[in-house]
Amino acid sequence: MTRDELLDWMARHKACDAATEWVQAQPAESTAQELWMCCEEPGHMLWLAGRGTATQAMLVCVAADIALSVQHLIPPGELRDASARAIEAALAWADAPSEATRAEADAAAYVAYTAAYAAYAAARAAAFAAYAVHADACAADAAYAAYAACAAACAAAAQAAAQAAAQAAAAAAQAAAAAAQAAAQAVARRDICDLIRSRIPEVPL
Repeated sequence: MTRDELLDWMARHKACDAATEWVQAQPAESTAQELWMCCEEPGHMLWLAGRGTATQAMLVCVAADIALSVQHLIPPGELRDASARAIEAALAWADAPSEATRAEADAAAYVAYTAAYAAYAAARAAAFAAYAVHADACAADAAYAAYAACAAACAAAAQAAAQAAAQAAAAAAQAAAAAAQAAAQAVARRDICDLIRSRIPEVPL
């Protein structure tokens, strides 16, 4: 698929302006696969995957990978354990979809989300990974859950970077924290794009 064919497909599926503008800014001779491989915005990739040919199981695995990428930011204890169980349950469903594994993922997601609600973005990422398995979910819903996991992961990475930067003097820390957050989020987005490509190496169209 060429870049212009991809733009036509995106228009038919009502892509956001930011995604459309990014594709339009790429060389006209680019293929959809080349754009998939160089994209650094996980939201664009997950939107396309949810409306393209990616399966719900693929997207659940992506959400789980994203959540795993920030597990180290959760302090040891009940919350980390609940997050780990949610991720394991989501991957178990993706590996062998059934009502039993779906029920386990739903239960694990509830526990993790309840524990994380007022606590940590990283744990919410795990909960979203398990929620992507929910019985009423389709690929687009799973993509949204993966996107939510992505947002939570970026927030967790940014939060960790900001807290480290804030050890400096108060006035300097504000500027340092803002810069650290921006840098951490950019790195997190690139890393998450790589995670998506590791599960979905071919553009899902």
